[in-house]
Amino acid sequence: MINDAMLKQAAEELAIAINESLPDPKECVFQFSPKFERKMKRLTRRANHPILYRNLRMAASVLLVFMIGFGSILTVSTEAREIVFGWMRVRYQSMYEYFFEGEVENPENVVYYPKWLPEDCEFETSYDTLSGKVYIYSTPRDSLVQFTYISRSNTGKLYMDGVDAEQKEVMINGGEGTLYISYNESVTSNLVWMNKSRTVLFSISGDYDEDVLIKIAENIVEK
Repeated sequence: MINDAMLKQAAEELAIAINESLPDPKECVFQFSPKFERKMKRLTRRANHPILYRNLRMAASVLLVFMIGFGSILTVSTEAREIVFGWMRVRYQSMYEYFFEGEVENPENVVYYPKWLPEDCEFETSYDTLSGKVYIYSTPRDSLVQFTYISRSNTGKLYMDGVDAEQKEVMINGGEGTLYISYNESVTSNLVWMNKSRTVLFSISGDYDEDVLIKIAENIVEK
């Protein structure tokens, strides 16, 4: 049974994780093109929001449940792992949290970027976070493609609302990953995987089929 003290501690830890995953406000000053602004307005009307904002809202919703004592018990189940070093995944009722377990003596300070993308992808912006970097692209279908990586594991977590999706285990260049194929056509599919040494976490979201998402992932290279 989860008591009030445990819920309070979980809420505090989740609030800290969400805050640390956000970029510095000083780094978030961008001049978007008129074309991109129009696409964002259409995207908002269709409620087809990018995974970045959807994940943060999902995390915030879970935090709200913790704090107001909604009256139901939040069940947490951790997946069994054969090893205890690297990126792990834990499930909260309606979302997954990826977190790093262990210590890295010399964290990687490498910049990654997609060497290959579908021809209809158009670069919009990118920004550094405390943990890595985020790239955002637009498509003619009024949807966004997002590539994110976390290379500084001691400061980063990833939240994924992939519970209501078909999941497939995949291998990307020797690293383990999970493909989340959404059952809802208006929600983008996602691919999350780690590098072979399990020290860097990558994520791609976009309204493409699994073959395209995997091809993008296999062509993520160091700059």
